[in-house]
Amino acid sequence: MSSKPVAQVSRKSLAIKRADGEPLTRCDIQYDLLKAIFEDDHAVFTDPHETLHGDPAGTKVSFHDLYINSIMRSSKATKVLREKMQDVPNFATDFAMLALLTNVGRINTTMSFFPEMKTTIRTYHPIPALQRTNGNLQDAPRIKHILKACTLDDGDNKNPPSTPSDILARARAGQIPSTTVTNLIFVMANHSVPLGQTYFADDLEFLDVFLAMQISSASRARAFLWLCYHYLESPNIDADDDYDTEGSTPPNPFADHHRDPGKLPLLIRLSPEEAAEENQDTETEKLLAEKLVLQRSEIIKTHGPKAVTSDIVPDEDDQASAVSDVKPKEKRTTSTAGALARTAAAKEKKAAADKMRRERMKQAKRERTSAASFDEQFDSILPESLQQHMQPRPPQVDARHTPRRILSPPSQTRNPQWTGKVTTNRRRSSRISPLPARVPRAPPAPQRSILQQTWHVLTHGDPLIDSDEEFADEHVRHDYHQRLDVLSRIQSMRTEEDYLLPKISDSRSRVIPH
Repeated sequence: MSSKPVAQVSRKSLAIKRADGEPLTRCDIQYDLLKAIFEDDHAVFTDPHETLHGDPAGTKVSFHDLYINSIMRSSKATKVLREKMQDVPNFATDFAMLALLTNVGRINTTMSFFPEMKTTIRTYHPIPALQRTNGNLQDAPRIKHILKACTLDDGDNKNPPSTPSDILARARAGQIPSTTVTNLIFVMANHSVPLGQTYFADDLEFLDVFLAMQISSASRARAFLWLCYHYLESPNIDADDDYDTEGSTPPNPFADHHRDPGKLPLLIRLSPEEAAEENQDTETEKLLAEKLVLQRSEIIKTHGPKAVTSDIVPDEDDQASAVSDVKPKEKRTTSTAGALARTAAAKEKKAAADKMRRERMKQAKRERTSAASFDEQFDSILPESLQQHMQPRPPQVDARHTPRRILSPPSQTRNPQWTGKVTTNRRRSSRISPLPARVPRAPPAPQRSILQQTWHVLTHGDPLIDSDEEFADEHVRHDYHQRLDVLSRIQSMRTEEDYLLPKISDSRSRVIPH
């Protein structure tokens, strides 16, 4: 064990940082490491659930099957995701690899991996190496929720162990597995430095296993699996023990036979040339990356998302980043230019919307003004041919009972000569304006004769409108008053005998007057 001080690199600085639309390469995700982990066929891990192949709980399975089954058993995993993982094994493996990166904190929770994403707090990143199928890889927050919802069937899921010592205590008490594989990886990521001090050498810590370094991917994968087996299955051998009771526990299948049983397998260092040969993107993946980026651009143009910014918004696990993997700015020129163009388009769209809103407000104001002006106009003026029959009469109705809305024109607007103009009453105000000051009334208007009123009703009245719904002006009131006078005079001329019924008498005694 090295005596050098352990590097205190926070796990919060380990998230991959890329601009929006920039693909994640094999080197970014350390694909060869993930492949070595999930292709290992040692069936040595206890599955707490019914296995993927239908075997009962407690069956020994590989890390590949254990991790995928844990995801599918999560309460946050949707039915669509479960069916897709069950029907398409390649998609299940690709999704599990991405979930493992999220599990250790390499994938920032601001990242999304499906091109239809429209929110402003996520950035889209194609991963060609993990998109061999057309399955939806979802986004990092959903994946993280799925991992946190993985539980055991022992009923003790509200308080899962949160430290490596708690996990070892459970295992030593006979609880196998001691926790879920996803919770174990969360705990190891949160205690990366202490694990490095206990098991690693040369200033390394647990999370360094998932970073690009000059250590072979195969040896790093073996070290990771050794730690998983040690905490889940066989905790009785400690790294600090010099001796172990032979046969008390099964040996760790990932141990290095040339090292002590409680020691981490040897990490094989590579030269820069050898390290460069790992995690090489294929030509097919490069073409797929270009295709996915183009597909994303077309979706943005067609559907017009709110905005997709190239700025990476930090989440709760990435607010104090000290180390960044951001690539040089010249490689992000196209993405930045696209973001600026989208911002300019959004501003133009907003300006056009504001202009339309102002036009609608002006139109509404003009309509209100037109309605008020219409209320101030008289309906019509009689032709000259009828004006010769008009005889002025004193009004018979009190002006206080005159309705505000006048359907027939007042007679003061009638001139001996027809002008063809519509006269407006300046004394009236809009229905929505305050009441005007009281002004002296004009002299009473001359009334129509019975003949004139009858002709006016015949030429201007609407026979389809009920008389109760019509507005009566002073001429109608005067006409009604004249008719009542006639009826009153007729009523007063009738005698009492006019109301008596005729007497019924014998036909022989009837006298027909000559």
